[in-house]
Amino acid sequence: MARMWSTEDGLPITQIAKLLRRNKSAISRQLASSEDKEKPGRQFMLSEAQVDRLVKKTKEYIKQAKGRYRITYALLKKRTRTKASIRTIQRAFVLRNITYKKMREKPLLTDQDVKDRFKFSVKYKGKSLAWWIKYIQLHIDCKWFKVFLNGKARAFAAQQKVWGAFRGYGDGDGLKDPYVKSRKDLKYNTGARGVMVLAGVGKGKVLLWEYLHKKRWNAKTAAEMYEGPMAKALRKAYPRRRSFKVLEDNDPSGFKTKKATVSKKRAKISSFDLPKRSPQLNVLDYAVWSEISTRMRAQERRWPVNKKETREKYLARLRRTALRLPPKFINSSIKNMKERCQRLHKAKGGHIEEGGGKKDRERS
Repeated sequence: MARMWSTEDGLPITQIAKLLRRNKSAISRQLASSEDKEKPGRQFMLSEAQVDRLVKKTKEYIKQAKGRYRITYALLKKRTRTKASIRTIQRAFVLRNITYKKMREKPLLTDQDVKDRFKFSVKYKGKSLAWWIKYIQLHIDCKWFKVFLNGKARAFAAQQKVWGAFRGYGDGDGLKDPYVKSRKDLKYNTGARGVMVLAGVGKGKVLLWEYLHKKRWNAKTAAEMYEGPMAKALRKAYPRRRSFKVLEDNDPSGFKTKKATVSKKRAKISSFDLPKRSPQLNVLDYAVWSEISTRMRAQERRWPVNKKETREKYLARLRRTALRLPPKFINSSIKNMKERCQRLHKAKGGHIEEGGGKKDRERS
């Protein structure tokens, strides 16, 4: 079991010792003896051609698995009938900068999705940075925001923004409180009811920020938003325009319903449609929501643990934070659509990397 955790899962000796309730030195000796038993004497070395073959086979096996099971070093050794030890294969892969990494979480794309995304990229990859600012008057999206009113809830929210921490290999700190955090998918009760927000950005600022209190997101609500708050915000921001272009996703329960389509026509709004399952092409998804959350957590960082907010004050602060986003940030984020379309075209409609430059990666 210790050998499996070490070779296949990559767990450090300290963690394996804790799990098995054994001394670290005992685990070290066991792993060393296991390696010796696998291949006594001088280890079989791998040539560059053999490593090339192993890398190629690994990619083939991963493609066959389609994420349904793990391709481990042991499985690779067995299938390819390699004489070298697991440790030797692992070292060869590390020298090629190939290590076991967490699988990326992306929307599951159908063949038609890939075709639609590629078609979109062909049409818009050549548009200028200024075009994305001027041609589309409003970029909209909906988001469910959790509400954090006390110190414990704020601590949970802050943890979700932290990626990692410095620590030594095998120093035993990995399972201590300062080095662990809750999973993002954990169903955590913050003690307060969350809220659905319909937001829209354009002209260098947040033009629309509407709380959908006690409303379900459906055709009726979407229709009310188009003819009410959205139309009002657009007319105020663009008083000389008679019609408006709004970027939205393919939401079948709201934006694309028959009622919403009729309301858009009455409000003189036409939609700029994104391909299905493409949140990385909506500026709110890839930049704005994250920036608002980051600024909210930054405000709370120096608050005393016993400080409490009412739900009304929290929502008011959330709105202020959104409305105060700098025009430079919003415009540069929207302009990033040009680069994203180019990446999408290069990927032939497949998945793309979210980050570009350093700032873009931080936003994503």
